[in-house]
Amino acid sequence: SPLVDIKIDGRRKHKVALWHLSWAEVTYQAQMLIRYEGVGDKAHAWLLQELLHYLWHDNSGCHGFQNMGSAWVPVRNGINDETLCQGDPRALDVVESWEQLIRQICLSLGGELGQKVLPVQRAERGAD
Repeated sequence: SPLVDIKIDGRRKHKVALWHLSWAEVTYQAQMLIRYEGVGDKAHAWLLQELLHYLWHDNSGCHGFQNMGSAWVPVRNGINDETLCQGDPRALDVVESWEQLIRQICLSLGGELGQKVLPVQRAERGAD
């Protein structure tokens, strides 16, 4: 989904940090708590398990990455036909979709393994 720039009045936040978490990140944290770190209260553990069941359900709409986006086919064809121009903005869209897919895979794998999984990042985008 595209990023939305939301302005938050700083006076309303005071000294509280505001974070946006993807459903994949929420799922990862819940898996880590239930499977590996433990939840002291049985009611809290049950609630977390129910949240996971909901997030994993086909109708929840919380499945994160769905596809490479509308730019994928033109970029792929441009690469195959050797017609993709340097600086084509569609290529950046594909790179961002790829990075989103990698983030989702890392969170999913980390939740299964019980360890934080991080992608290998290159130093700077646009260097190639």
